[in-house]
Amino acid sequence: MRLFTLLASILFCLPVLAFQVEPMVQLLESAGAKSQGQYRVVNTGDQPLAVEVVISKRLVDGQYQEQLVASDDFMVLPPQAMVPPGQFQSFRVRYIGEPGLSASESYRISFEQVSLDNKPTESGVEMLFNFATLVFVDPPKPALNLSASIVDGKLRIDNLGNGVAPLDGYQFEFGHQGHTVQLPWSEISPVSPANYVLPNLPLLLPLTAVVPAKLTAVDSVAIQPL
Repeated sequence: MRLFTLLASILFCLPVLAFQVEPMVQLLESAGAKSQGQYRVVNTGDQPLAVEVVISKRLVDGQYQEQLVASDDFMVLPPQAMVPPGQFQSFRVRYIGEPGLSASESYRISFEQVSLDNKPTESGVEMLFNFATLVFVDPPKPALNLSASIVDGKLRIDNLGNGVAPLDGYQFEFGHQGHTVQLPWSEISPVSPANYVLPNLPLLLPLTAVVPAKLTAVDSVAIQPL
């Protein structure tokens, strides 16, 4: 399932939370029925919860670090809500940006708690919680085309398709002088900044952190479905 590994990309939460948001990852398309999704915000606290929705587009660099910029590419209903203690509120989202995307784009849809108390606390600090969910918008009927290679002492993973490519369903076969070792992505992911590959943005990982100790060197690599 394409969403499975993307969950590792969104950990924007704290151990004790005033509310919960589901899902934390959505995979949409730029047109058609799959251009819309839904969220559920649950107030797990004992006080009313005021929450507003903020949309940001992700600009991802070559190290898979993101910069967020304000975006109006989604319509959200309702844009704000008051959720009573122990209750939930559903939010509907629809992508209304460029319908003819040539490649996948990604966004943060953030649910931000709004203060209801104008009185300062004893400590002078009020703790408010935010959840930044991750949303990928692919072109309709996206294609995936993954390849792996060794470049300058690094494992390079390329996505030559036009949709985001989660890596949880793949393994890598490393070879040297006739000896091979297979590693599922789950054993490589701890050293990776992302668990997916965006179109035309290679994911680069140092071989020294990836290659099993039983291989003294690596001269070939292949990516294969599990």
